[in-house]
Amino acid sequence: MGTKKYDEEFKLKIVGLYQSGHRQSDLMREFNLSKQTIRLWRKRYLHKVNLTIDGEISETEKDMITLRERIKQLEKENAIYKDVINLVKKKKK
Repeated sequence: MGTKKYDEEFKLKIVGLYQSGHRQSDLMREFNLSKQTIRLWRKRYLHKVNLTIDGEISETEKDMITLRERIKQLEKENAIYKDVINLVKKKKK
């Protein structure tokens, strides 16, 4: 049996719905999710959820998530560039 893949926006929505008062059992039934899956997502994404009144993720929070991911990507790229520069300097010696 294969594992379903859910995007981060969907996971954040589920956590947001739970935080806004929806019962876990209702979310499990409506979205065909296990108790363990919801628990894991809550643990992983709770700090990212900033809710509006209707339980949806605010646009600002979505932007923040996107920007954090971009920063992580740029940090990885910078580390690679630094490594390449160091290798080139060592070769020139």
